[in-house]
Amino acid sequence: MQKTPGVSLYHQIKQDLRVKIEPLDPGTKIETEQQLSDHYGVSRGTIRQAINDLASEGLLQKVQGSGTFRSNNSGIHISYFVNRTFTQQLQETGQEPGIADIRLETVPVTANVAKYLQIPQDTEVFRLSRVRLSNGLPFGVGVAYIRKEYVPQLKAEDLEMSLVDMMETKHGIVFTNRHGYCFAVPASPELAATLSVRPNSPILEIDYIFCDQSGTPLMVDMMQLSSSFRLALEAAEPAPN
Repeated sequence: MQKTPGVSLYHQIKQDLRVKIEPLDPGTKIETEQQLSDHYGVSRGTIRQAINDLASEGLLQKVQGSGTFRSNNSGIHISYFVNRTFTQQLQETGQEPGIADIRLETVPVTANVAKYLQIPQDTEVFRLSRVRLSNGLPFGVGVAYIRKEYVPQLKAEDLEMSLVDMMETKHGIVFTNRHGYCFAVPASPELAATLSVRPNSPILEIDYIFCDQSGTPLMVDMMQLSSSFRLALEAAEPAPN
């Protein structure tokens, strides 16, 4: 690539990559950092910076252990209905939901979670985390805190896709009241690596609180979503067909 006077090599490489990547079909894997480094004759650090910037802009999606792919730069769009699960809403928009890296542990709740669940701080609860996928690519991380006394036999392998479906079909828990809160939070280094965003960059968090028939909160599910996610706010449920 011929260097343009007055323009840094890094910005030229980033622009050249953008031109080559934009026409690719979503899901197309691009060359490795080492291959691009050899092609442009620059360090891998320079290539990594350009790729990270393009990922933050939504053009690329980095998948740990698999590589870097052309993303769907139209983003992930779902309508926000608190009485339907993320799994249902992704399916309704023609996307294939998935989960990965499921982890279950027992932890004492923080003050914030204790307030949501209306229990004393430091009460032990289940913490169930998983990476949320759309068409095989990660777009968010979900961390649920579940009151142990209602599902004492909970196991990580119980979760196949939808957390709500698991609670209702495998543990007989029926949620009759759901509400949530949306706000921006800074991406932790671990979350930034998972979602391919810059550390401390703002991301969207949605906290869902699930209650039983008596109004007792049994679970709070905290979803942190990448910049590829677009949330469409709907005033009301669509009329049934």
